[in-house]
Amino acid sequence: MPVYTSTYYPQLRQSRVALHQEVANKSLMILLGVLIAVMSVLYILKVTTVATKGNDFAKLEAHKKALLVETEQLNIEIAEHRSMKSIEERLKDVHMVRVDEMQYITPTGVAVVRR
Repeated sequence: MPVYTSTYYPQLRQSRVALHQEVANKSLMILLGVLIAVMSVLYILKVTTVATKGNDFAKLEAHKKALLVETEQLNIEIAEHRSMKSIEERLKDVHMVRVDEMQYITPTGVAVVRR
């Protein structure tokens, strides 16, 4: 059976303390590595989300511009149809004639509906 002297115990204690410090340091490094990896993944996800929203926004802006152009073209077409020249041309196609003298009708009896 080995005999432990007073000089052996301090060495054993120092080796245990050193082992605990080494394990603590490695655990801290692993924890920091995992934390950095998680933060990197979260950052990449956030950047991807913002980029996707930017693309969606750009598409919506392009669609808005196209709709504004179409609205302007429709307003021009409406103005052309409301013009006197256009109305006169369309009246020719309907075969209407100008009335020289107007005749008004006066109602003879008045009917009122009661409930």
